[in-house]
Amino acid sequence: MKLKKKYSMCLLANLLVFTVASAFLALPVTAPVTKITWLTHWTEPDEGFYWGNVTAEYTKLTGVTIEMYTIDFEGLHDEINNRYLGGQDTDMIHMHGMWITEMANWKKPCLAEPSDLVQADIRANWADQAVKGSTWKNITWGYPSEYNSWALVYNRKLFNDKIADPKTSLDDKTFLQGVLNKLETDVPLTWDLGATSEFVRAAKLLTEWNATPTGDVIWKSGFSPFIEGMSEEQRYQFLSMLWSNGGDYLNLTRPAPLFNSTNGEQVMQLYYNLGFVYDTYDPLASLDYWFGAWTPEQQTIAMIIFPTWMTGVRNAAGDAFANLGIAPIPIGPSGSASVSAVYNWLNVVTQKAVDKKDGSAEAAWAFLDWINEPRAAGSIKLPGAPDIGDVPRGDQVSIMGDYLIYDSILPTRKTDQVNGRVWDRRAAGHVGKLLKDDHWFRGFNDTANLYGHPDVPFVKATEVQYEIGTMFEKVVTLGATPVVDVVEAAASDISKILPVTGDIDLNGIVDLFDAVILVKDYDAVPGYKWTRGRSDCTDDGYAGLEDAIIIMQNYGRTWTP
Repeated sequence: MKLKKKYSMCLLANLLVFTVASAFLALPVTAPVTKITWLTHWTEPDEGFYWGNVTAEYTKLTGVTIEMYTIDFEGLHDEINNRYLGGQDTDMIHMHGMWITEMANWKKPCLAEPSDLVQADIRANWADQAVKGSTWKNITWGYPSEYNSWALVYNRKLFNDKIADPKTSLDDKTFLQGVLNKLETDVPLTWDLGATSEFVRAAKLLTEWNATPTGDVIWKSGFSPFIEGMSEEQRYQFLSMLWSNGGDYLNLTRPAPLFNSTNGEQVMQLYYNLGFVYDTYDPLASLDYWFGAWTPEQQTIAMIIFPTWMTGVRNAAGDAFANLGIAPIPIGPSGSASVSAVYNWLNVVTQKAVDKKDGSAEAAWAFLDWINEPRAAGSIKLPGAPDIGDVPRGDQVSIMGDYLIYDSILPTRKTDQVNGRVWDRRAAGHVGKLLKDDHWFRGFNDTANLYGHPDVPFVKATEVQYEIGTMFEKVVTLGATPVVDVVEAAASDISKILPVTGDIDLNGIVDLFDAVILVKDYDAVPGYKWTRGRSDCTDDGYAGLEDAIIIMQNYGRTWTP
């Protein structure tokens, strides 16, 4: 979600009041504890209003108070760390999946391991890619919430306008119609760095210029880079294109960067060519810079690589939203298949809740189960819009699913994806389409299921992500050249950040703690299948002979079986 709030009207903007027909709810067993705490990044007033009503209902039903702490996404990672270091962890945390390895791998882990029953429930009832994104060391650490994949979003109107333009040559008309046909049938486009490349040629043909007193600026972009304030979106955009070009990100066994290959350099050169092939192009000054270009009057971006959560364009586009289509990520010259970076968030329980030994952990898991279980009753009221009245929820949609859907986010629970409905504000109280019948939700869900590649989890992921974002912006926003040097510089910086092999707690240092834990793990279980150990140097799910050899070599010792 993140910066979406700053640019679009959230579908919850009328302030949602949550009401539940409690007679239809299966109540959890009330724990001895009377208050549990929850840290999230849902800071918007409407979000607080929604969850305030949800937690109030839970308190009424169980007697357990849910005290929420919120902080903007940009500060959430540091807030979790600071609370952990100060011994002030909340009982529950809503967190990004890429932080699991860090939070679960500390010497005293921040996260509590869910019961086998909870893990089995999640693995059976949540989307496969979201389960993968919530699992590390064979442990599924919490309930997945929002779900994000990446895809090529295109505006068919701009294609059709260019095809119908009398100034467009017959050859170009035929070419663009062929490209549009591929997009409409979900066939990935292909690209290389040549001017006649399918993707490049279409992007250039669909670009329109306006003269200004200071020179020409792009009025309509054939392809626009997605530059957001956070490095996260630059990284996932890059990863989707990198993987679709046959490249890889990191080798976490060695460890070392792998993106500084021909595959990665080609991706960044493509972005450079499309963004800075003209000396007068300034994306920050052009009238259609990536956001705010979706109104019926403008419609100024023909193609852009977007994540699921950018559904704020639904409000901005109005009736023009129907012009937008979702297609797979284009395949590069070194690639053979389209790949979409997929990541998710999840709700977890902390080890601090367990250590309190007052029932906080049990109460936290009970609450998370309650907001995630399917329900067949209840409604969302919209005060201030009496002409619309109640908007009934679809059968078997969870409270979490309701929140995500009405906030225009794809939920991760399978039943929510099947039964959830998009609220159409123009439908005068009628429930909108099922998610599977909504072209945006369906398109991104298909992209995740058919082409999804889960995010790469590792400690230092946040620091490495910043370096990728910096590399991306240097090339795309500042036009830095040569591109190869920019990519190599980022790889060099990342090499200094990654933990060393044999570093069990992944703090950047191979120390005595690592050796002691390795020996304990290695000796504890016959067959070297210690799946719960933290000494898995090769990250293959168990601490085995190879791990022992690596760490002994790091200490300058030889291994004797």
